[in-house]
Amino acid sequence: MASKAPPLPSSPPPPYTPRRERYLETSIRKCIPKELIPETWKFMTYPSDKPEFTLNIESLFSQGQPQLGMFESAKELGDTVAQYMEFPKNKEHFKKSRTTRIERFPEFPKSLTGKWCMYTNDLYKVFDYHKYSTLRVDTNGLAEVVLEDMWDELRIEKHHTMFVCPHEPLPPTFDNAHRGILLADLMAKGSTVPLNAKIDWMWLAKTGENDMTTAILESMGKHVANFPYVDNKEAQKIVSWVGYVLGEATVFIQKLGIHLPPATSLAPPDDKPTPVIRLFSSDSKSFVFAQDFQDILFEYNTLSPEYIKSISKLIGMKTMSTLSYEEVMEMVEKVGNPDLKKLEFAKMKNDLLMFTQTPIPTYHSRFCSLAADALYELLMDIIVAKKVFHTFQEKDWNKINEFFESIKSHFDIDRDIYFIDFEEVENIKKKWEKFYIDHLKRDSKLIQLKKDKFDVNGLIRTLKFLKLDKCFGDIVEYAHPIFTEMENLKLNGKIWTSPHYLYVAIAQCQMNCLARKVPWILEFFEKQNSCNRMNIMNISTGQGDIDLDKLVAELEQMGTSDKKQGAKGNVANKKNKNNKKK
Repeated sequence: MASKAPPLPSSPPPPYTPRRERYLETSIRKCIPKELIPETWKFMTYPSDKPEFTLNIESLFSQGQPQLGMFESAKELGDTVAQYMEFPKNKEHFKKSRTTRIERFPEFPKSLTGKWCMYTNDLYKVFDYHKYSTLRVDTNGLAEVVLEDMWDELRIEKHHTMFVCPHEPLPPTFDNAHRGILLADLMAKGSTVPLNAKIDWMWLAKTGENDMTTAILESMGKHVANFPYVDNKEAQKIVSWVGYVLGEATVFIQKLGIHLPPATSLAPPDDKPTPVIRLFSSDSKSFVFAQDFQDILFEYNTLSPEYIKSISKLIGMKTMSTLSYEEVMEMVEKVGNPDLKKLEFAKMKNDLLMFTQTPIPTYHSRFCSLAADALYELLMDIIVAKKVFHTFQEKDWNKINEFFESIKSHFDIDRDIYFIDFEEVENIKKKWEKFYIDHLKRDSKLIQLKKDKFDVNGLIRTLKFLKLDKCFGDIVEYAHPIFTEMENLKLNGKIWTSPHYLYVAIAQCQMNCLARKVPWILEFFEKQNSCNRMNIMNISTGQGDIDLDKLVAELEQMGTSDKKQGAKGNVANKKNKNNKKK
């Protein structure tokens, strides 16, 4: 029977976009400091022939020069923003809709034994069939909203839990055979509802074959009124499409042997799934959340009174307590539970992003950051975003020291704490923002760096051009070891010759100087085994060390020829073997 629905307008507005647009802009502005985003930059929306994410990242990179000069390309800027947003429960954190996409398949960690692992609440990322949808563009929005409801149904409260994947998670594929089946079978049993009649979705839900079907039909009934362009024929296609996507997810879940209603509405399997715990690292030290391990012990009923007492005491004494990998393995061996001996350690990726770091889920449904990374974020805001030392006066050191003394307790080197709660991090940032406005903010024009080749001489010239040698008397001493460290990365496939790396080197020189001006910063990085991660150099003079004063004088007299640069490079490589904090 032909539909009597009115004809569609030529260009119906895409449904459900305002929420998505607000989320993406908010995410970008959380990831990149406000001082580096030009006031003239405006968030753009459709219509466009580019995805919303790509469209806005490219416009920001273009308009944000030279403030965003530390990023080599729009792709690098986009990768940074995308990686920042990749964590479980980010929907609630950013107040977003999961229909927002960044067109990038996430990376998943491997365990120490080489098995793929995934956060349970990241399951939906593996089944994002959006670009394969068989639906009309103007009605696809309803399918996305229904799918979002279904992923919410499959969410679990503990957003830090993980499982071992049966195989490597790969981007979804969809061939013509799948498309033909979907188009031929609009609903599981077909529909007896006339296409010109209003479908009673709640009545249909009561007749659903299983919990998942019921949930899909109830969601359709909840949202269909907001999509006036969806007729009955399209609505049936939506149900079929959503059912297909969730069917694929259900097969995956069943292979895991985990209980995740409504996809697995039967009783939990008798055998417990392989236990997984997140393993973090800082240089050569590896550690886990103590609470994570305690939860696993409880789950496997292996907590003897001795371990309950020891772990509970540890957790009670410290916030964000950790256990070393060796401590966990020792306890596993002592407990002797055969299932617990299958414990997989998921090696968590924790790349140091340029500014704001990716939130780490905690056991109490909150987020945290590596403590050293939180301090790094603050230093980057001081050095790069607010450029405090570009307009610095000698008397300002008293204020700088006053501020760092006021936050020292958050980074207590005696507590041996590797994590810090996000709420605490935000409070530190707010405190710094107020202190900066009250005591250190000055009007300053944007300084355009000279277009200089990124070599050690260009770095020294730029440090002096910015008058950073007036603020940090010894800053040029860091130029050569930092440049050489970057140059050595050529061996890893990166060529540090692009002028944009000049911005990175300038920031690292300032960070090395500031860590000496405020000694507890250096102590903290050392205690956290983070000096290599932060590129904190050791150039203290002593037996066997190079005379840096003489070296700097020679460098200043050097020309820019590659021959002379290479001659000094031999000296630098010799020096650099011992100039990095271990």
